[in-house]
Amino acid sequence: MTIDLQNPNFGIDISHYQTVDWNALSKVDNLSWIYVKATEGRTFQDNKFYSHVQGALTTGRPVGAYHYARPGNNTALQDAENFLITIAGMGGQDKLQLRPMLDFEEANDSVPKGAAAKAWIMDWLAKVKAETGIQPTLYTGPNVLQKLGIKDLFIPDTLLWVPRYPNDNKQSLSMDTQAVQLFASGNYEVNNRLPNWSTDIWQYTGHGRIAGIKQDTDMNLTDVETFNKMLTSGSGGM
Repeated sequence: MTIDLQNPNFGIDISHYQTVDWNALSKVDNLSWIYVKATEGRTFQDNKFYSHVQGALTTGRPVGAYHYARPGNNTALQDAENFLITIAGMGGQDKLQLRPMLDFEEANDSVPKGAAAKAWIMDWLAKVKAETGIQPTLYTGPNVLQKLGIKDLFIPDTLLWVPRYPNDNKQSLSMDTQAVQLFASGNYEVNNRLPNWSTDIWQYTGHGRIAGIKQDTDMNLTDVETFNKMLTSGSGGM
């Protein structure tokens, strides 16, 4: 992956844990996009999803929705249905501007292993694509896939979003040149690449600080080419 270091592309992902002053957030010059948690598992719906989407759209940034997977408790189709029903409640994927995203990060004993775990991911992505017409993005890490015994997970047309915190997730970072320098150094890729599939979006901290949000916030970095692939044709109207 390459990045235009003269024009880095930053985004955040938020959930009910964050309370947002949308007017203040809208004034952050280098914020390019916002993902909002919609659902988790088969039944959980984030109680701030609709208000967060409405607020995020007022900033003028592209907005997307994501689902936190519970593969140890439910089938992929059960999880996908929860996500699809929830986003339908605010007008559906057509009201958003970023691809749907699957957050797959659980690897405990109850989660299917090997081919079954890979099938779970593929089934969720396929179901959401079938309903929305858009290939979702996948958020996961090689450490998760290794624990589950998934050795090869290249999925064509799927953007890969990977967390890795160079500062051991203890230091607050903002959307500034520090993250760009870490990216440019290549250090973010140490132990953080899947065979034949490089990182498209990098989550570089879970303790980000940004105007308009008092709580720690996940911060992410990508490049302009990938940002354009993230975009869909959603109208953004609510």
